[in-house]
Amino acid sequence: EAIDSVNNSTFRDFEIIVVDDYSTDITTKEILEKVSTKGIKVIRKEQNLGVGDSRNNGIAEAKGNYILTLDADDRILPTYLEKAKRELDKGFSVVYCDVKRFGVRDDVRVVPAFSFPTLLAGNFIASCSAFTKSVWEKAGGYDVSMPNYEDWEFWISVAEAGGSFIQINE
Repeated sequence: EAIDSVNNSTFRDFEIIVVDDYSTDITTKEILEKVSTKGIKVIRKEQNLGVGDSRNNGIAEAKGNYILTLDADDRILPTYLEKAKRELDKGFSVVYCDVKRFGVRDDVRVVPAFSFPTLLAGNFIASCSAFTKSVWEKAGGYDVSMPNYEDWEFWISVAEAGGSFIQINE
């Protein structure tokens, strides 16, 4: 579903890189084998080192200047990439949006406009936000020593590195 949501995007100039964090699940392995034959790059790690390490591996392999990380349980709306690119082209470092939950919860988590003090008080920026590869480099990537907090720590590092954030209605 995550890959399908990207493939259904109105913006078409993208690459998809899937990082397998050493999954032992047979179904996952079968799915990854199928997607690797469809022009999607699959990186299979030799050991499970967590989300931050997986994100860093995928981003390091990315050829593009703009990055969007998606977990297997994430989906994006068809116009998200198009709208995010527009803001990144204007010079913003990070584009984030509200989050529609699905499954057990079916609601929208409305997030505030960016401020550093609000970010320090709690993470409100979804992991599936778009950002520039250069700000990822300036921030030093995801801190692999911060399991369960790698995304929050990353956004703080981006802000400290001078990154600019914008919220879009998507």
